[in-house]
Amino acid sequence: SACERINRMLCERTACERFTTLFWAVYDPPSRTLRYVNAGHAPPLVFRRTRSQIERLDQGGPVLGLLREARYSAGIISIDEGDSLILYSDGISEAASQNDEEFGEDRIKDMIVKTAGHSPAQICTRLMKEVTAFAHEQSQPDDRTLLVVKFQQPEVAQSHHTRKEIEMATVA
Repeated sequence: SACERINRMLCERTACERFTTLFWAVYDPPSRTLRYVNAGHAPPLVFRRTRSQIERLDQGGPVLGLLREARYSAGIISIDEGDSLILYSDGISEAASQNDEEFGEDRIKDMIVKTAGHSPAQICTRLMKEVTAFAHEQSQPDDRTLLVVKFQQPEVAQSHHTRKEIEMATVA
């Protein structure tokens, strides 16, 4: 697979303590399917609008560049109108409070459910505000990156992403 080739290349060409995560997805509008591979990244979440349920996208394998012979498998899911895909960096889930408690995946899921009827931009704004309030503006060692994609119709998706360093940016 492509991930296996990338992994071998990274293992051969970088120091053994250097590695990276990857989430790779391709959406096919005619079949309404999302094929993906998760290589050690924080599992993206899919909010199922009709059932108000959240699924984790963790099919794949380990981080890239660490285990030369690692194997990666692809996952495939169906996408319905109104479903949302949420990708986030560990800087969001691992944002720490003054008591060293992490924000965590459960709080991310709670915010997704609470903001389900909102636009991707509004979801990003609310979630980032919650993370910032939780961490009490403490200096964080990691970036905070968030991408929300809402599938309006099989062939159309709205997306919005935000990153701590770039106040906000819209992707059309």
